[in-house]
Amino acid sequence: MTLPPAPNPLRGGIFLVAVAAFTATAAPAEPAAGASLTEQREAFRSAYTEAERGNWDPASAYARVLDDYPLWPDLRAAYLRTTIPAGATAEILEFLEQHPSLRVSRDLRYRLALELGETGRFSEFMSLYEQYYRDMRVVPLDCLALRAAIAKDGAAIQAPRAIEIWLSGSNQPDECDPLFAALRQAGLLGPELYRQRYLLAVEAREFRLARYLARSVDDEHLEEANRWLVAHADASQFLADADPAITATRYREQLLYAVGRLAIVDPDQAASRLDTLSSTFKLPDAGSLLALRDIALWSARNNAPAARDRLDRLPPPAVDAEVLRWRTRTALRAGNWTAVVAAIDGLGGIGDDADEWQYWKAVALQQLDRETEALPILRRLSARRGYYGFLAADRLDIDYSYGHAPLLADEAILAKLSSNHALVRARELFYVGLEGLGRSEWDAEMGQLGEDEQLQAAILAGRWGWHSRAISTAAKVDRLDDLVLRYPLPYREEFGTGSAAAGIAESWVYGVARSESLFMRDIRSGAGAIGIMQVLPETGRRIAAELQQPYAGWDTLVDPQANIRFGTHYLASMYTRFSGHRVLATAAYNAGPLRVEEWLPRQRSIDARIWVETIPFDETRRYVRRVLESATIFHWRLTGETQRIARHLDEIAVPPVTEAANGDSLR
Repeated sequence: MTLPPAPNPLRGGIFLVAVAAFTATAAPAEPAAGASLTEQREAFRSAYTEAERGNWDPASAYARVLDDYPLWPDLRAAYLRTTIPAGATAEILEFLEQHPSLRVSRDLRYRLALELGETGRFSEFMSLYEQYYRDMRVVPLDCLALRAAIAKDGAAIQAPRAIEIWLSGSNQPDECDPLFAALRQAGLLGPELYRQRYLLAVEAREFRLARYLARSVDDEHLEEANRWLVAHADASQFLADADPAITATRYREQLLYAVGRLAIVDPDQAASRLDTLSSTFKLPDAGSLLALRDIALWSARNNAPAARDRLDRLPPPAVDAEVLRWRTRTALRAGNWTAVVAAIDGLGGIGDDADEWQYWKAVALQQLDRETEALPILRRLSARRGYYGFLAADRLDIDYSYGHAPLLADEAILAKLSSNHALVRARELFYVGLEGLGRSEWDAEMGQLGEDEQLQAAILAGRWGWHSRAISTAAKVDRLDDLVLRYPLPYREEFGTGSAAAGIAESWVYGVARSESLFMRDIRSGAGAIGIMQVLPETGRRIAAELQQPYAGWDTLVDPQANIRFGTHYLASMYTRFSGHRVLATAAYNAGPLRVEEWLPRQRSIDARIWVETIPFDETRRYVRRVLESATIFHWRLTGETQRIARHLDEIAVPPVTEAANGDSLR
């Protein structure tokens, strides 16, 4: 089924592009009379773009077609947002009164409140604030409300709430700056409050803010803040310059903080520095234990020779669950199977309940010729669908257990949900290309439904072709066995063409896409990656040049065809870079090729399963396992056959000594 293309956000809003037609089974029922939903969607898309630009004429022209369309209020709200700076308050308030509960109204009301407060129209602002925001603790609006009180009566500064807002370890919104200025002018913001906020900023590791605040405390605090900045930016040099003559209380904490920072990149140097410091300074016990733990853990993550010894010698107060896990991984990497079993047994409940540790315990037992103990564990795991279940089945040379069980549709509940106004609105937002807004409305309504209704809603979303909501809603109610619902095959033409052009397996590309985005076209990661395959803009620009394709930034990357083509091309480049090793290419797609090259073995080849288990980044380790698992299921979905994970777990060799290859550190 072809899904609608994604929205194209511009500065002031969202520019909608054409939406492809749906198959009869995916589309909802048409209205009994008047314009069809197809006509209404087309009219909405045409009018919405202009409404966002402040032009209501197209909407007026389509009024007869759209008057009963569920998204008519959204169209009106898009236009009204453009009128806020012009002061069209009465018209906006009338709209808000007509549609008080819509999410689009809440957004419009908030924008209006900000504009009223920021432009000093405090009487109108306070009317909104008192009715909707007083007890919500929305910091920008609270600051504006306090400014409004000051404007009304300069002596009536509500100091307790103002000071509460001030005492934050992070930067506060710009709306609060005039409030803080008024506090200073009134003599309510003295050095002690600056000192208190300084301490909060240090605790939050917001050292630039701490330095700014220290200027209003005293020279001693400013000197301390500058040391924090140096310790953070250049830990090695800060430790090399350690000065016993500095008696400031915080200095010992700063030294230990620098040790922790240095441990990330050079645990051996960090260990040496800590030994030197311990002989020169009286270091706080708690901080010293934390530094020892950091050194031991980063030694293990970086595969340092001293890792095992450092982990084993940690004092009991420094040993937590993460230390126990890395003791196990270090023993695994060393091939010390006796130590692996002992370490997993030492995990207690962590090891008893986790498939990963039970799998590795079984492998270790087999290596120790304790087959009768290993086999029951492997049989139990092989009955489960998942990465470790598939590995266990490989070890036993038996069929995979997919456990596919379609969810049972309750047509009565589905009919009720199909007429649920909130879900209808969410569906239409999705269909016209405003998918992010649709997700918000869908997720909010799920919180109002019972478990049985949520289950049927997952089925309904699947019927609508809204795969991200189908997958996430089914997971929310812990119904994970409908593999058609949870591992859908959208964009078949795009994935088939892209994978064929790149020369890689379609099932693998599907596994990456599902893990990256749940097939959401408009999603953006914290790192700035965009779309179904989560492609970074700079990478997209380079790939477009390589493929001689046009490139328009966001507009290109939210287009499914272009995004899938770019993503498969990049994945194939990683596959080539790492000599056709799917595990390494998958890890590189997530963490970047330069990091993966740093993680390659240096002395001897390593079992790919062990390499995956000892990837330093938790996120990348989970990602690789998830993609391998998903690719296996997608292969089964596409062909009806099993492709064993073991096929892609070739031993990882020591790389030849060559000059470092150029490439993106992130996609």
